[in-house]
Amino acid sequence: MAPRKSKKIRSETFVLEGDFGKYFSSDLDDKKLALMKGGCRIPRQINLVAPGPQESPESPPSDHACAFEIFFSECGLSFPLPGLLVELMHELGTALPQLCPNVVRTVLSLQTLAEENGYQISLADVFQLYTMKKGRTPGTFFLSPRSHFKVFGDFPDKDEQWRKSYFFFPVNEFSYGPNTGFFVRDWTRRPVKFPKKPLSHTFAEQFVKICNRSDLTWELFTCERIRNSCARIYSRSDLISSTPPSSPAVATNMSPLSYREEKKLQKEREKAREAREKEDKARMVKALDDGKARSSSGRGKSSGIADPVSESKTSDHPG
Repeated sequence: MAPRKSKKIRSETFVLEGDFGKYFSSDLDDKKLALMKGGCRIPRQINLVAPGPQESPESPPSDHACAFEIFFSECGLSFPLPGLLVELMHELGTALPQLCPNVVRTVLSLQTLAEENGYQISLADVFQLYTMKKGRTPGTFFLSPRSHFKVFGDFPDKDEQWRKSYFFFPVNEFSYGPNTGFFVRDWTRRPVKFPKKPLSHTFAEQFVKICNRSDLTWELFTCERIRNSCARIYSRSDLISSTPPSSPAVATNMSPLSYREEKKLQKEREKAREAREKEDKARMVKALDDGKARSSSGRGKSSGIADPVSESKTSDHPG
């Protein structure tokens, strides 16, 4: 969508008015983008486009997306965009420039922690720990930790200067990998609410292990560490993934149950599932508290990276 109007305030700098607020024209030019491309390991096949003086984050060219420079320089984002982040945007109906840096950094850091410990975290897992909320700036959204599940410290406070550094890139197999069909171009005023699903017992078990083995210090999650993890995920076939909770099926050779008996059995199953979920969450909270205490006291691993977990170490995971 084109900005409705613009007002020039100094040489080649405009205040742009879009449907979701006001923007400064981008301060990135071809030279700065070339430096960023080299420094952030962006593949040569991806053409970064410097916006014109009257092009806002809301108005990328056709078949292009917008991103902020901070996503790559400080949050560890890489191309092709990680599938977990693409899934988040698709499921919630949000465009990439609507995400605050804390969303990108938190999702990628959680994915890094999981991958280093032999686990492939899912979007449902992420939303067991965090929820999406509206940001102070109109049209933006951030991740807020659920009670007792603040895995990382706060993303360092930033002024709004980072919002002046944005660029466009083409949506294709190099930027989105196999997920081009999930590209969200249009902005939203309110994200679709992601349904909070029952806690996976597999995720609970893996989360406890991750907290016990890893240093959770926020500063240790460097861009290089995050990008290296993202690159490994594409070639790993040994990662454990969470299985959706399910109730035991009634054996086919059992006598048919009456409606009242079936309802009673369903109620008992749900009660047992809720009891196990409550127990799992308590163990997760304790493991997280213990892990953060070790990290803050300097007793965690100095590198923050757990010893690599091989397929042989993950073959006996719980269902």
